[in-house]
Amino acid sequence: MKLEGEIAKFGDAKVELSEDEIEKVTQFLAKLVPDFVTEAGGILSDTVRYWRWKNQIRILMRAKSHLESIGLQPGVPPLKIIVPLLESASLEEDTNIQKMWSKLLATALADSATIVPNHIDTLKQLSPAEVRVLDLMYGQASLADANDAPVFFEPNDIVQSFHLTNDSVDIILNDICRLGILVKPDLIAKKETSRSGHLFSTEFGPNKFQFCKFGLSFMNACKVGPSATSRKTE
Repeated sequence: MKLEGEIAKFGDAKVELSEDEIEKVTQFLAKLVPDFVTEAGGILSDTVRYWRWKNQIRILMRAKSHLESIGLQPGVPPLKIIVPLLESASLEEDTNIQKMWSKLLATALADSATIVPNHIDTLKQLSPAEVRVLDLMYGQASLADANDAPVFFEPNDIVQSFHLTNDSVDIILNDICRLGILVKPDLIAKKETSRSGHLFSTEFGPNKFQFCKFGLSFMNACKVGPSATSRKTE
């Protein structure tokens, strides 16, 4: 790719960019990946298609804005994290999932130790419908977290919330389980004591779902992103 003034060329395609935008993106990229990745790996190479490049820029700028808003400087994550993350993110066209990629990127830049390759593999396999369902479930789980009791979800709740068929919801939930975000508990009834000392009784059957530990870590990284208390990486 060759930058000439305010025009960036991608093969036969052209897109107008201000010199300030070009400078900001170039400086930000220089902090993230070695030169050989930039040249050969694809973010600014001639072989990257225009729409893919545009997605990467949008996600990078959102991640940059998020880090700046909480006063964190980007660190340099491992290549096995940053390269597949940016490549996978560039293929996403759904706006909601693009926002998840930007939060995941910001999390990786703030503290790469909190991100594992499976976070990337999981996000790139989610459909827009699955993300909408996860958003609803994660929101409810976050609200209930203060009570310290486990939160379970039933397919019928999803059917009513999104006006989907039972078969569609079964397919969505089974695929989310396949990705290791949700699990179907085996127990029928269980009495537990929360960390705050409250005794609660939970009854559930095979048709109820809950987030597993990986699922919660995945959603935290993709939906919340890093906070001002995240470790700053030099």
